[in-house]
Amino acid sequence: MKWRFIIFIILFLIVGKISFAEVSDDATLLEQIKSKEAEIKKLELELNNYRYALLKTQSQTSTLKGQITLIESQINKLKTDLKITQAKISKTESNIKLYSRKIKEKEQKIKERQMAMARSFRFLAYADNRGFLAAILQSEKFSDFLNQSEYLASIANGLYSDYKILAQDKMEITNLLSGQKELKKDLIDFKNELQSKSRLIENQKQEKNALLKETKNQEAEYQKIISQIQIKQAQIQKEILELENKLRGEVTGVPPVRPGELAWPLLGRLTQGYGPTFVTGFYNDAYKFHNGIDIALEYGAPIRASLDGTVVASGDNGRYAYGKWLAIRHNNGLTTLYAHFSAKTVSALENVSQGQLIGYEGSSGFVTGPHLHFTVYSTNTFRTEKRWFGLLPLGGSVNPLDYLLQ
Repeated sequence: MKWRFIIFIILFLIVGKISFAEVSDDATLLEQIKSKEAEIKKLELELNNYRYALLKTQSQTSTLKGQITLIESQINKLKTDLKITQAKISKTESNIKLYSRKIKEKEQKIKERQMAMARSFRFLAYADNRGFLAAILQSEKFSDFLNQSEYLASIANGLYSDYKILAQDKMEITNLLSGQKELKKDLIDFKNELQSKSRLIENQKQEKNALLKETKNQEAEYQKIISQIQIKQAQIQKEILELENKLRGEVTGVPPVRPGELAWPLLGRLTQGYGPTFVTGFYNDAYKFHNGIDIALEYGAPIRASLDGTVVASGDNGRYAYGKWLAIRHNNGLTTLYAHFSAKTVSALENVSQGQLIGYEGSSGFVTGPHLHFTVYSTNTFRTEKRWFGLLPLGGSVNPLDYLLQ
């Protein structure tokens, strides 16, 4: 008897130690999550300062110094973005560990409750074999059942209570598993975002170095290069205008006007609408019609597919026309064009789903600042042509606002 008591005490202490360790681990994970949340908030305040600095420098890019300052501001902003993403990854990893512990604990509780219910069922079966349960079931009133076997009634009631708790536990573990699955998906997205933003920082550094090398860090050289680019830009814009004026007359097979047919690819501010540029703004002799809409948020903002489809073309026009761009063909007779990326995350012939990340806002091509140029073409008119500056997308456009929720 003495030895049994000692064994009981030892087991109690072991179980207690494990329980205390689990509680301590949970507290550590919660503290890590709280710490990362505080870090993210602090970094987001820092990010707002860099955004403000960017707004001030974007209007000063007419000089070499202004352009270099803009690039450096974008690098600083992206570096802070990167730190935020790293903190989100760390926080998500801690959350996943916490969910794993909760799932393990819940699974153990379910297992223990199932074993307890099995013992109760076996006892009731034993009682039934001895004739007690049969007598109870033959009772005309529930009160007779209680009178005949109060102990068996308590077991039966306990089983019913256990069944409800077990059902609740199973629902909770389903929710925990679902939450863990979402966290793992978020973790993959954050890690992909980390890689993309690291690439964006490297791209900006390369752009800065290339600009300094090309201009020999001389303002006169910079102005000479800008002047040459503007002349070529005007020629390209005039050519696009002439080709697409004809193609707009060939538009067929598009769905009727239906706001909500397409999702907004970027949740920013509309900086230029669709149509004649004397109405939309930014008018010049070569640039008389804007074949899409411009949406601006911030350099490096995520751009998403407006609808399920297939990437039918992807190109890079360098400093001209659309810069880095891609086109997605949809099954409703429309093809959408996304232009001026800083980086793309999908390739030609790849299938994409609505809302999927396809790239990041940038200022490649012919731009006055970072934004997304979004065009909606009639699929039957869309084509690409090889030019000296790269692959050029062309087609008969329709007003994107006819298909986007206002």
